[in-house]
Order: sequence, then C-alpha cells, then structure tokens
Amino acid sequence: MNLELANRVVLVTGGSRGIGKEIVERLVNEGALVAFCARQSSALKELASKIIKSGKNCLAIEADIFTTNGVKLIVEKTIDHYGKLDVLVHNAGGTLARGSFCDISDEDWMDTYNRNVITLVRLIKTAQVFLEESNQARIISISSTTAVEPGSHDPHYSAAKAALLNLVKHLSNSLASKGILINSISPGPVLTESLTNFIHELSNKSSEPNLDFKKTYIEMMKSRIPLGRLAQGTEIADLVLFLASSKSGWITGSNFRIDGGKTRGI
Repeated sequence: MNLELANRVVLVTGGSRGIGKEIVERLVNEGALVAFCARQSSALKELASKIIKSGKNCLAIEADIFTTNGVKLIVEKTIDHYGKLDVLVHNAGGTLARGSFCDISDEDWMDTYNRNVITLVRLIKTAQVFLEESNQARIISISSTTAVEPGSHDPHYSAAKAALLNLVKHLSNSLASKGILINSISPGPVLTESLTNFIHELSNKSSEPNLDFKKTYIEMMKSRIPLGRLAQGTEIADLVLFLASSKSGWITGSNFRIDGGKTRGI
C-alpha cells in the first residue's frame, strides 16, 4: 500500500528513543520529511546521524517541550527548515514518579498532567495555523490502554492519559471544519527502554532481589495478553503511519487500541 507520505512534513515529539524512535525511522523510510525532538542530546544526535548516513533527510531539535518555550522552539524550527507542517505526532509524555495512590504527591499529579495533556494543548495552539495550510493535516497523540483500564499503580498517569482521550475527542469536533484530523493511539505493554527501567525500579523494591525479577515480571505481563507477547515499537509506528497517511481521510476523533487483546472491555 502506498501511504503517500513522501515529502510530507511530520513533527514527532519524544522522537529519540523507544516508540518515538521507531516512528521517526518508519516515517523517514516512507519518504516523509521528519523533524523530531528530545531533551537528551546524545540519543538525538545518534539517531540523526544514523538517518543522514543512510542518505535520508531529518531535523533533530534539542528542546524541553514540557515548557512553553520548548514547544514554540520546535514548531518554529520545523517551519524554518521545511517551510510547512502536515502532521504532528505527540509521543512525548510519561511520568517521573511511580507508585500507588498514596505514594503520589500533588506535585507529581500536576507534573504528569502537564507532560501528557497541557503539552498537547500548547503544541496544537502553536502549530494549528500551519496545519490549517496543509491539504492533509493530521494530529496523532499517543495515549495508553491504562486510560480506560487502569492498574493498581500510577493513578496520576492513567488519569492524565484518560484526559488526553477526552481532549482528542473534543478537538476532533472543533478542528474538523479546518481540515485537521486528530486521533489517539493507546498501546498496551511495549518492550522499550522505559519499560525495562520501570521493571528495574520494581526489582530494587522487591523483597526477593535474588530472583530473576525482570524475566518473571515480563512473563507475568505476557500471561495477561491473549497474543502472549509484548508489542514491538515498530507495530505502534505502523499504525501511526497509517493515520498520518492519505488512507485515513475519514477517521477523526477515534482512539485506536493496540494491545494484543489485553484490554478486557469491548
């Protein structure tokens, strides 16, 4: 299937590692003109160098998009470099604090909401005027299955991701008349560096640190997924590419769950 992404300008937040990196690489391979940002300059430069050595084009921007100035910077640099913007992929988010309800401070709640929701608000307010000039404008936001089926930990994160789904649905109504389609993707467990770090944190807190905690924990996660495995970042990236393409022209305000069947609800 020809997704017709060649020469379309795509801005990806949180694009240097994990799912974001897979999204950037898949877009570049499809011929898109990709700008991507991250705060860690080493990972950012490493990916940019890899892409350029392969003969492809990209723009790597070091910025903290959890700030107003950071959002303004990445949009301005993208427009200065490519002259337009067709697709915005909001992948950055997450949380710095992990734990149960009583472990999470008020500050942690506010910070996580800012990272996952307010950042998207700022991005769209800043980028909308440029997206309106595109004949195939798309916004894609990465949420999580915990938005609709939270677990026993990180309630601030699942609540923020739920708010993200609501915001995307609202914006699908207000942006439709401007020709901008917006959708969200809710991945289940994906085997990334972030997940590995989380398991390592749990291992340090475990009362049985001598056990192979990582292997045991991953096997437990797999047992809850009907397909019996964790996702690869490329599988999330493929769905992003479809939603960014000309083939998704009558899809807006939708949330796409990609979780191997893990979520039990309809």
